[in-house]
Amino acid sequence: MRLRKLLGIFIFLCSTAFAQNVRIAQLSDLHLGLARAPQAADNLRHAVQMINDRGVDAVVVTGDIGEKPSDWDEAREILGRLKAPVYYIPGNHDIHANDFDRYRRVFGDDFYTVRVKNVVIYGLDSEVFGNYDNYDAAKASVPAPGDEAREAKAKMMRWLEESAGRPPSDRDKDKNDRDKDKRKGEKRDHDSDGDDHLVVIGMQHIPIARNGNFPPDARAYWFIPEADRQRECELLKRLGIHDMLVGHWHHHDEYEYCGIRWHVASATSWLTWGGELGFDIFTVAPNGELKDEFVPLGK
Repeated sequence: MRLRKLLGIFIFLCSTAFAQNVRIAQLSDLHLGLARAPQAADNLRHAVQMINDRGVDAVVVTGDIGEKPSDWDEAREILGRLKAPVYYIPGNHDIHANDFDRYRRVFGDDFYTVRVKNVVIYGLDSEVFGNYDNYDAAKASVPAPGDEAREAKAKMMRWLEESAGRPPSDRDKDKNDRDKDKRKGEKRDHDSDGDDHLVVIGMQHIPIARNGNFPPDARAYWFIPEADRQRECELLKRLGIHDMLVGHWHHHDEYEYCGIRWHVASATSWLTWGGELGFDIFTVAPNGELKDEFVPLGK
């Protein structure tokens, strides 16, 4: 009887330890090297200090890191001062129509999964859905993707299909999970306990669609082409994703589309439609609920 009681206490303590919130900071649209954002590097340094002061389990960067590889190097050096591991996905300033390999040589895979304690994060490459190189060219519709993008899109969608057919605990163990050599020294934060209680979220650079009449600029440059939205949403929901972290708009926002909450980050570089520069800290509860704290850089 005593042994059973002690075992019960042990199981309770283990489950209590596991049932903790996970804190994830989101940075987006850093734009180091962009002429219109001369303070981008200093702003990023300030954001890193603020995140370190608050303490998080991981940091995700949802695209538009820098304008050229030397700017990526500077961004990585600044973000290397974070106390938490950092995970990147590309934006349309990082990957263009036919230079996917340039990004991959520095950051590794452009789509992958990573696990932070009990949270599995799907990092997706939204640049595979079209050519976002030219703002003016994407007024009515986003130009068709180039050959590299079409190939990457086919691989990413096939990978999502295959992942959706496996239990969450196995989804971060395939070839698209970032290879250690490609991580460039950044550590993964894996925890093998509690596979039955995993929370799954996603991130990509470009939001799925407009939030009603926002952005006020309705051109196709600001969202995923309509022809791809239904399939992406279906796959995200099959994966158990209820929340997507995105950027691109340089304006903090949150809305629901196809049963998924889309959390749009502000930028640390420059603003488009007002608001404040800053970043987000998400508190992910064991039941999957996300609490979003927007942190202005001015604080």
